[in-house]
Amino acid sequence: MKNFFGLVVILFVFGASAQDSTGIRLIEKSRIELDSTAYWNMDVMGNHLVASNGTISKIDTSGKIRYTQSIRSYGETADLVSINTMKLVHFSEEQQTLCFLDNTLTSAEDCLELADEEIINATFVSASSQPDKIWVMDQLNTTLYQLPIIGNDPTRQVGNLSGLLNFGSVKQVKEASNKLFLLTSEGIFILDIYGSLIDVIRNKNIDYFDANESNLYVLSNDKLEIRHIRTGASTAITIPVSNVFQVKIVNGALFARTPKNVHKFELQMLD
Repeated sequence: MKNFFGLVVILFVFGASAQDSTGIRLIEKSRIELDSTAYWNMDVMGNHLVASNGTISKIDTSGKIRYTQSIRSYGETADLVSINTMKLVHFSEEQQTLCFLDNTLTSAEDCLELADEEIINATFVSASSQPDKIWVMDQLNTTLYQLPIIGNDPTRQVGNLSGLLNFGSVKQVKEASNKLFLLTSEGIFILDIYGSLIDVIRNKNIDYFDANESNLYVLSNDKLEIRHIRTGASTAITIPVSNVFQVKIVNGALFARTPKNVHKFELQMLD
């Protein structure tokens, strides 16, 4: 397949497996080649969302490019959030806008100017458990805003986080299981959705994390800690590829991104 906007999409299919001493088996099912400079995320259906050089593409689980659109007018992609099967939100830190796309990557409506919401310096966004809302992080005052993207509900704030919780800048936010997980320079702070502190995982070497309704997945030095959200019980496994800097858990599969590929692993919890 020819080079495509700075990346080559090639699907490799595997049947190899690796079993950790913890009794968790990782079976590599496939991988796609992906340049390290491209933006990558996944939608709720398990499709890859890739943005590079002013173009965005949706790539399905077989490695086929389903849709491609130019997004140069939107500015550089800082985040691309899957709200549901029919809506994506494109965030440009450069332009401080949220723009809306449908499931074919077609522009769905006018972009939202974050300045109109009195947000001064948004650095990233994250999906909310409420499908008509989105979380926006304003790094200048370390405040999280839960913005309505449909309807006229009021904006909710979780404010002055660094002052209240004594940490530096926020690197990641995700809502799962009615909790907010914030990755900072000190580790992961776990809050309820009103901003009250529940727990802290102190670790300055966390590279990335993901979370779902059951577990928190913490990446550090090619190891993945799987922590049960309700009980706090955890186990750590070694990912059988090196230099992993991003992970996603989608439909029970682990996607691990390295500088050259995104690897898909079937994640089996053994008795």
